[in-house]
Amino acid sequence: GLVLGAIQLLLNCDLEAIKKDYMASNLDSDLAVFQLLFDEVKFHGSIETFFEYQGISIQQQQQLVNKLTT
Repeated sequence: GLVLGAIQLLLNCDLEAIKKDYMASNLDSDLAVFQLLFDEVKFHGSIETFFEYQGISIQQQQQLVNKLTT
């Protein structure tokens, strides 16, 4: 759920829709855990910078976006 949520952020999906998807993905989902992802993204300034921190280059991010949107 968290990885998919991060990818949805990269794709500029609506934040409320992302939360709804996360909660629907598992009955045991805890929105507080998901909020940690958003807090970490805010700390890094953007989802792109967060992914770079995780070792995923801007070029790799763009390739992922391109594959998921075409």
